[in-house]
Amino acid sequence: MFRFLAVLIVPAFVALPVVAQDKGYASFIAKAKGALTKDFKDPEGSRYRNLGVYRSLDKSLALCGEVNAKNSYGAYVGYKQFYADDKNGTIKEEGDELLFNTLGKAYCDKKLADAK
Repeated sequence: MFRFLAVLIVPAFVALPVVAQDKGYASFIAKAKGALTKDFKDPEGSRYRNLGVYRSLDKSLALCGEVNAKNSYGAYVGYKQFYADDKNGTIKEEGDELLFNTLGKAYCDKKLADAK
């Protein structure tokens, strides 16, 4: 029975996606998060999910995913999609879906690694 489980579990670990921090992207991720949250009321309180490091169409790196930040009252506003490089970050807001989706595809073109 144990051998059977080992045969099932070991390939699952081999198939896991590469984690960005293990590929040397940790510095880039920190800079991109900083660029994204520089105008937030509480940047350290930001929560992230579905993060990935991508190669954009212009061959630069981009961090793409969802962020949940606090408003002026200290309450979380809900997860919103974003893309960021090491200098600027853009969050999807109501009314700019077309522009965000167009530029988001250019930034988040080819996934290189998952991120935390």
